[in-house]
Amino acid sequence: MELDCIPAGMEAFPAADEEQMNFIKKIIDDCDYYVLLIGGRYGSVDNSGVSYTQREYEYAVEKGIPVLAFIHSNPNSLPFENTDGADAAKIEKLNDFRDTVKAGRIVKFWEVEKELPGLVALALSRAIKTYPAVGWIRANTAADVEVLSEVNELRKENANLKAEIKNMTENETKIPNLAPISTPIEVSGTNRRYVRGEYTDFPWTIKTTFQEIFALLAPSLIANPNDTRTQSLVSEYLCTAHGVDTYKTSISTKDFDTIKVQLEALGLVSIKRAATVGGSVGVFWNLTPLGRNVMMDLRTIKTDDK
Repeated sequence: MELDCIPAGMEAFPAADEEQMNFIKKIIDDCDYYVLLIGGRYGSVDNSGVSYTQREYEYAVEKGIPVLAFIHSNPNSLPFENTDGADAAKIEKLNDFRDTVKAGRIVKFWEVEKELPGLVALALSRAIKTYPAVGWIRANTAADVEVLSEVNELRKENANLKAEIKNMTENETKIPNLAPISTPIEVSGTNRRYVRGEYTDFPWTIKTTFQEIFALLAPSLIANPNDTRTQSLVSEYLCTAHGVDTYKTSISTKDFDTIKVQLEALGLVSIKRAATVGGSVGVFWNLTPLGRNVMMDLRTIKTDDK
Protein backbone atom coordinates (compact mmCIF):
# COMPACT_ATOMS: atom_id res chain seq x y z
CA MET A 1 0.00 0.00 0.00
CA GLU A 2 2.89 2.39 0.74
CA LEU A 3 4.08 1.83 -2.85
CA ASP A 4 0.66 3.00 -4.11
CA CYS A 5 -0.27 -0.56 -5.06
CA ILE A 6 -3.53 -2.36 -4.31
CA PRO A 7 -2.89 -5.90 -3.05
CA ALA A 8 -5.29 -8.75 -3.84
CA GLY A 9 -3.92 -11.13 -1.25
CA MET A 10 -5.04 -14.74 -1.62
CA GLU A 11 -4.85 -15.14 2.15
CA ALA A 12 -7.92 -12.88 2.35
CA PHE A 13 -10.08 -15.44 0.53
CA PRO A 14 -11.80 -18.50 1.98
CA ALA A 15 -10.31 -21.99 1.88
CA ALA A 16 -9.31 -22.93 -1.65
CA ASP A 17 -11.49 -25.24 -3.70
CA GLU A 18 -12.31 -25.62 -7.40
CA GLU A 19 -15.03 -22.97 -7.35
CA GLN A 20 -12.77 -20.58 -5.45
CA MET A 21 -9.97 -21.22 -7.96
CA ASN A 22 -12.12 -19.92 -10.80
CA PHE A 23 -12.75 -16.77 -8.78
CA ILE A 24 -9.03 -16.37 -8.03
CA LYS A 25 -8.22 -16.61 -11.75
CA LYS A 26 -10.41 -13.56 -12.35
CA ILE A 27 -8.53 -11.73 -9.60
CA ILE A 28 -5.20 -12.64 -11.20
CA ASP A 29 -6.49 -11.44 -14.60
CA ASP A 30 -6.95 -7.98 -13.09
CA CYS A 31 -3.47 -7.88 -11.54
CA ASP A 32 -0.37 -6.32 -13.05
CA TYR A 33 2.17 -8.34 -11.02
CA TYR A 34 2.11 -11.65 -9.14
CA VAL A 35 4.07 -11.86 -5.87
CA LEU A 36 4.79 -15.40 -4.71
CA LEU A 37 6.02 -16.16 -1.17
CA ILE A 38 7.18 -19.72 -0.55
CA GLY A 39 7.81 -20.84 3.01
CA GLY A 40 7.73 -24.34 4.46
CA ARG A 41 4.30 -25.58 3.34
CA TYR A 42 3.17 -26.87 -0.05
CA GLY A 43 -0.43 -25.92 0.75
CA SER A 44 -3.89 -27.32 0.09
CA VAL A 45 -4.07 -29.58 -2.98
CA ASP A 46 -6.76 -30.28 -5.55
CA ASN A 47 -7.98 -33.70 -6.70
CA SER A 48 -4.88 -34.13 -8.87
CA GLY A 49 -2.55 -33.49 -5.93
CA VAL A 50 -1.36 -30.05 -7.14
CA SER A 51 -1.53 -27.23 -4.61
CA TYR A 52 -3.78 -24.29 -5.33
CA THR A 53 -0.80 -21.98 -4.79
CA GLN A 54 1.10 -23.75 -7.54
CA ARG A 55 -1.95 -23.56 -9.80
CA GLU A 56 -2.22 -19.82 -9.16
CA TYR A 57 1.45 -19.41 -10.03
CA GLU A 58 1.13 -21.49 -13.21
CA TYR A 59 -1.93 -19.48 -14.27
CA ALA A 60 -0.09 -16.19 -13.74
CA VAL A 61 2.81 -17.47 -15.87
CA GLU A 62 0.39 -18.64 -18.54
CA LYS A 63 -1.22 -15.19 -18.66
CA GLY A 64 2.18 -13.52 -19.02
CA ILE A 65 1.96 -11.65 -15.71
CA PRO A 66 5.41 -10.77 -14.26
CA VAL A 67 6.15 -13.04 -11.27
CA LEU A 68 8.15 -11.82 -8.28
CA ALA A 69 9.20 -14.90 -6.32
CA PHE A 70 10.53 -14.96 -2.74
CA ILE A 71 11.65 -18.38 -1.48
CA HIS A 72 12.66 -19.33 2.04
CA SER A 73 16.34 -20.14 1.92
CA ASN A 74 16.22 -22.91 4.56
CA PRO A 75 12.72 -24.34 5.14
CA ASN A 76 14.18 -27.10 7.37
CA SER A 77 14.98 -24.42 9.94
CA LEU A 78 11.34 -23.42 10.28
CA PRO A 79 9.28 -24.53 13.31
CA PHE A 80 7.52 -27.87 12.84
CA GLU A 81 4.07 -26.23 12.82
CA ASN A 82 5.11 -24.01 9.89
CA THR A 83 6.01 -26.94 7.66
CA ASP A 84 4.29 -29.98 6.19
CA GLY A 85 5.75 -32.00 9.06
CA ALA A 86 6.29 -35.65 8.26
CA ASP A 87 4.25 -35.61 5.03
CA ALA A 88 7.00 -36.83 2.68
CA ALA A 89 4.82 -36.50 -0.41
CA LYS A 90 4.12 -32.81 0.23
CA ILE A 91 7.76 -32.10 1.13
CA GLU A 92 8.83 -33.59 -2.20
CA LYS A 93 6.21 -31.57 -4.08
CA LEU A 94 7.32 -28.41 -2.28
CA ASN A 95 10.93 -29.02 -3.31
CA ASP A 96 9.84 -29.65 -6.91
CA PHE A 97 7.75 -26.47 -6.84
CA ARG A 98 10.72 -24.47 -5.54
CA ASP A 99 12.89 -25.84 -8.36
CA THR A 100 10.20 -24.98 -10.93
CA VAL A 101 9.92 -21.40 -9.69
CA LYS A 102 13.72 -20.93 -9.66
CA ALA A 103 14.09 -22.16 -13.24
CA GLY A 104 14.25 -19.38 -15.81
CA ARG A 105 13.72 -16.40 -13.51
CA ILE A 106 15.47 -14.38 -10.83
CA VAL A 107 14.21 -15.14 -7.33
CA LYS A 108 14.99 -13.63 -3.93
CA PHE A 109 15.70 -15.75 -0.86
CA TRP A 110 14.62 -14.84 2.65
CA GLU A 111 15.04 -16.45 6.05
CA VAL A 112 13.23 -14.22 8.53
CA GLU A 113 9.98 -12.39 7.98
CA LYS A 114 11.42 -8.94 8.65
CA GLU A 115 13.50 -9.24 5.48
CA LEU A 116 10.42 -9.50 3.27
CA PRO A 117 9.14 -5.88 3.27
CA GLY A 118 12.43 -4.52 1.93
CA LEU A 119 12.91 -7.33 -0.58
CA VAL A 120 9.37 -7.04 -1.93
CA ALA A 121 9.47 -3.23 -2.10
CA LEU A 122 12.71 -3.20 -4.09
CA ALA A 123 11.61 -5.96 -6.45
CA LEU A 124 8.19 -4.39 -7.04
CA SER A 125 9.64 -0.93 -7.72
CA ARG A 126 12.06 -2.45 -10.22
CA ALA A 127 9.26 -4.47 -11.88
CA ILE A 128 7.06 -1.39 -12.25
CA LYS A 129 9.89 0.40 -14.10
CA THR A 130 10.89 -2.62 -16.17
CA TYR A 131 7.36 -3.83 -16.98
CA PRO A 132 5.05 -0.79 -16.92
CA ALA A 133 1.45 -1.92 -16.56
CA VAL A 134 -2.07 -0.56 -16.82
CA GLY A 135 -2.62 0.09 -13.12
CA TRP A 136 -5.83 1.50 -11.68
CA ILE A 137 -7.69 4.79 -12.04
CA ARG A 138 -10.77 6.16 -10.34
CA ALA A 139 -14.00 5.22 -12.12
CA ASN A 140 -15.13 8.84 -12.42
CA THR A 141 -11.99 9.71 -14.42
CA ALA A 142 -11.96 6.64 -16.66
CA ALA A 143 -12.33 7.34 -20.36
CA ASP A 144 -14.26 5.12 -22.70
CA VAL A 145 -12.00 2.48 -24.29
CA GLU A 146 -13.34 3.23 -27.75
CA VAL A 147 -12.65 6.93 -27.30
CA LEU A 148 -9.09 6.21 -26.17
CA SER A 149 -8.59 3.93 -29.17
CA GLU A 150 -9.94 6.58 -31.52
CA VAL A 151 -7.73 9.26 -29.97
CA ASN A 152 -4.72 6.97 -30.37
CA GLU A 153 -5.52 6.40 -34.06
CA LEU A 154 -5.95 10.14 -34.58
CA ARG A 155 -2.62 10.72 -32.86
CA LYS A 156 -0.93 8.29 -35.25
CA GLU A 157 -2.63 9.88 -38.26
CA ASN A 158 -1.61 13.33 -37.07
CA ALA A 159 2.01 12.21 -36.68
CA ASN A 160 2.00 10.72 -40.20
CA LEU A 161 0.52 13.89 -41.69
CA LYS A 162 3.10 16.04 -39.90
CA ALA A 163 5.88 13.85 -41.26
CA GLU A 164 4.41 14.07 -44.76
CA ILE A 165 4.06 17.86 -44.56
CA LYS A 166 7.62 18.16 -43.27
CA ASN A 167 8.88 16.01 -46.11
CA MET A 168 6.94 18.04 -48.68
CA THR A 169 8.21 21.30 -47.17
CA GLU A 170 11.81 20.15 -47.14
CA ASN A 171 11.61 18.98 -50.75
CA GLU A 172 9.55 21.92 -52.02
CA THR A 173 11.21 23.94 -54.76
CA LYS A 174 10.49 27.64 -54.63
CA ILE A 175 9.85 28.92 -58.15
CA PRO A 176 9.66 32.70 -58.44
CA ASN A 177 6.97 34.14 -60.74
CA LEU A 178 5.45 30.74 -61.48
CA ALA A 179 2.70 31.18 -64.08
CA PRO A 180 -0.79 30.30 -62.77
CA ILE A 181 -2.99 27.52 -64.07
CA SER A 182 -4.93 30.00 -66.22
CA THR A 183 -1.85 30.83 -68.32
CA PRO A 184 -2.33 30.33 -72.12
CA ILE A 185 -0.16 27.84 -73.98
CA GLU A 186 0.12 26.90 -77.65
CA VAL A 187 0.40 23.16 -78.21
CA SER A 188 1.40 21.48 -81.45
CA GLY A 189 1.37 17.96 -82.75
CA THR A 190 0.43 15.78 -85.70
CA ASN A 191 -2.38 13.53 -86.84
CA ARG A 192 -2.67 11.14 -89.77
CA ARG A 193 -4.98 11.41 -92.74
CA TYR A 194 -5.61 9.29 -95.81
CA VAL A 195 -4.82 11.42 -98.84
CA ARG A 196 -4.41 10.29 -102.46
CA GLY A 197 -4.16 6.64 -101.61
CA GLU A 198 -1.76 6.93 -98.69
CA TYR A 199 -1.58 8.05 -95.04
CA THR A 200 0.23 11.31 -94.38
CA ASP A 201 1.05 13.09 -91.09
CA PHE A 202 -0.34 16.63 -90.85
CA PRO A 203 0.62 19.16 -88.21
CA TRP A 204 -1.92 20.81 -85.92
CA THR A 205 -1.68 23.66 -83.42
CA ILE A 206 -4.11 24.35 -80.58
CA LYS A 207 -4.29 27.41 -78.37
CA THR A 208 -5.34 26.37 -74.87
CA THR A 209 -4.53 26.93 -71.17
CA PHE A 210 -3.01 24.76 -68.49
CA GLN A 211 -6.38 24.89 -66.76
CA GLU A 212 -8.19 23.41 -69.76
CA ILE A 213 -5.56 20.72 -70.15
CA PHE A 214 -5.79 19.79 -66.46
CA ALA A 215 -9.60 19.83 -66.48
CA LEU A 216 -9.63 17.45 -69.46
CA LEU A 217 -6.91 15.17 -68.12
CA ALA A 218 -7.51 15.05 -64.33
CA PRO A 219 -10.29 12.40 -64.16
CA SER A 220 -8.08 9.96 -66.08
CA LEU A 221 -5.27 10.48 -63.57
CA ILE A 222 -7.33 8.77 -60.89
CA ALA A 223 -6.27 5.50 -62.56
CA ASN A 224 -2.56 6.51 -62.28
CA PRO A 225 -1.63 6.13 -65.97
CA ASN A 226 1.96 5.85 -67.05
CA ASP A 227 3.78 8.65 -68.85
CA THR A 228 3.26 7.28 -72.36
CA ARG A 229 -0.45 6.76 -71.84
CA THR A 230 -0.83 10.25 -70.34
CA GLN A 231 0.84 11.81 -73.38
CA SER A 232 -1.65 10.06 -75.65
CA LEU A 233 -4.56 11.19 -73.46
CA VAL A 234 -3.48 14.85 -73.56
CA SER A 235 -3.27 14.75 -77.36
CA GLU A 236 -6.58 12.94 -77.76
CA TYR A 237 -8.53 15.12 -75.32
CA LEU A 238 -7.20 18.43 -76.73
CA CYS A 239 -7.91 17.44 -80.32
CA THR A 240 -11.41 16.29 -79.46
CA ALA A 241 -12.17 19.48 -77.53
CA HIS A 242 -10.94 21.70 -80.40
CA GLY A 243 -12.40 19.77 -83.32
CA VAL A 244 -9.11 18.35 -84.60
CA ASP A 245 -9.04 14.88 -86.15
CA THR A 246 -7.84 12.40 -83.51
CA TYR A 247 -6.70 9.62 -85.83
CA LYS A 248 -3.11 8.76 -84.95
CA THR A 249 -2.82 12.07 -83.17
CA SER A 250 0.34 12.83 -81.21
CA ILE A 251 1.41 15.86 -79.20
CA SER A 252 4.99 17.06 -79.55
CA THR A 253 7.27 15.74 -76.82
CA LYS A 254 8.56 19.26 -76.08
CA ASP A 255 5.05 20.62 -75.43
CA PHE A 256 4.05 17.58 -73.41
CA ASP A 257 7.13 17.97 -71.20
CA THR A 258 6.24 21.62 -70.63
CA ILE A 259 2.72 20.62 -69.56
CA LYS A 260 4.11 17.92 -67.30
CA VAL A 261 6.57 20.21 -65.54
CA GLN A 262 4.07 23.05 -65.16
CA LEU A 263 1.32 20.91 -63.64
CA GLU A 264 3.77 19.36 -61.22
CA ALA A 265 5.22 22.75 -60.29
CA LEU A 266 1.68 23.97 -59.57
CA GLY A 267 1.31 21.05 -57.14
CA LEU A 268 -1.57 19.47 -59.08
CA VAL A 269 0.13 16.22 -60.03
CA SER A 270 2.87 13.97 -58.72
CA ILE A 271 5.00 12.15 -61.29
CA LYS A 272 7.16 9.36 -59.94
CA ARG A 273 9.02 6.26 -61.00
CA ALA A 274 7.51 3.01 -59.71
CA ALA A 275 7.66 -0.71 -60.33
CA THR A 276 5.26 -2.14 -62.91
CA VAL A 277 3.30 -5.38 -62.71
CA GLY A 278 5.82 -6.98 -65.03
CA GLY A 279 8.71 -6.11 -62.74
CA SER A 280 10.17 -3.24 -64.77
CA VAL A 281 10.15 0.44 -63.79
CA GLY A 282 7.84 3.07 -65.25
CA VAL A 283 6.86 6.71 -64.76
CA PHE A 284 3.34 7.20 -63.42
CA TRP A 285 1.06 10.21 -62.94
CA ASN A 286 -0.93 10.77 -59.73
CA LEU A 287 -3.27 13.48 -58.56
CA THR A 288 -2.12 15.33 -55.45
CA PRO A 289 -4.67 16.28 -52.77
CA LEU A 290 -4.63 19.81 -54.22
CA GLY A 291 -5.05 18.43 -57.72
CA ARG A 292 -8.06 16.38 -56.63
CA ASN A 293 -9.70 19.47 -55.11
CA VAL A 294 -9.05 21.55 -58.24
CA MET A 295 -10.44 18.75 -60.41
CA MET A 296 -13.62 18.67 -58.32
CA ASP A 297 -14.01 22.42 -58.71
CA LEU A 298 -13.43 22.35 -62.48
CA ARG A 299 -15.38 19.24 -63.40
CA THR A 300 -18.36 19.11 -61.05
CA ILE A 301 -21.74 20.43 -62.22
CA LYS A 302 -22.85 23.48 -60.30
CA THR A 303 -26.32 24.95 -59.74
CA ASP A 304 -27.45 28.52 -59.27
CA ASP A 305 -28.98 27.70 -55.86
CA LYS A 306 -27.32 29.42 -52.91
